[in-house]
Amino acid sequence: MTLRDHLNELRRTLVRSAIVMAVLFALGIVFDHVLLEFVWAPWNETREAFRAAGKLDPGPLIFLGPASGMVAAFRVAFLAALILGSPYYLWELWRFIGAGLLFRERSAVRRAFLPGVALLLVGMAFGYKYLLPTTLSYLLDYIDPGLAVAQVTVDEYLGFVIALTMIMGFVFETPLIMWAVARAGLMKSSTMGK
Repeated sequence: MTLRDHLNELRRTLVRSAIVMAVLFALGIVFDHVLLEFVWAPWNETREAFRAAGKLDPGPLIFLGPASGMVAAFRVAFLAALILGSPYYLWELWRFIGAGLLFRERSAVRRAFLPGVALLLVGMAFGYKYLLPTTLSYLLDYIDPGLAVAQVTVDEYLGFVIALTMIMGFVFETPLIMWAVARAGLMKSSTMGK
């Protein structure tokens, strides 16, 4: 294949992925209320837990600018499109780079792909379902309400949710990374055990 052929294939791959992203983003905008309720659920559960424990309710999430609510809905729709479309994007990426890999390299990627995706999703789910509510409760209760009262913006909350869930997704990837490093011969497993 010539360089021009590679570039044309890359362009086709990017266009197909962009079309899928645009369609999923549009669906995310149509169902933005459902997505926002899903993302807001840990915040609302924390508020309920505070009220049940007789603590000061941190109140609803607030937005400070006229467009902040719409921007938050767009961010959530984009992230949903990215997450839901990720199998397709990864398949397109595999189609593009897989042809240039040696048989041994393709075999290693195939063996690590499904566990890698599974570990990432399990880590993100763990971060969302278990770590996020616990962390919110701890952080909101850290300072005595007599000293300061929390008023959390939509942007701050959304950034926190994204960061925490993504970090946990990558933390759950650690065993796979260690396996790949040992498999590639970059480090012995006995060294990692120390």
